[in-house]
Amino acid sequence: WLGQLGEFQTRAFSLIGVLLWLQLVFALLYGEDPTWIADVAGFVCGLLMSFVLVQGGWRKLREKLQQR
Repeated sequence: WLGQLGEFQTRAFSLIGVLLWLQLVFALLYGEDPTWIADVAGFVCGLLMSFVLVQGGWRKLREKLQQR
């Protein structure tokens, strides 16, 4: 039910983005830790996949591609 509104999903992704930025800042301040690269890559992949895997997302993507 909550996922249909879309607002909560946007909040979740923005919260994850803020946490990733904080992790990057701490890594730069207190020493390089290469694991943040995997975290950012996972976030980007999850964000891109969410547009396709949401109910009706694949159909909407196809329709937009056919319009061009």
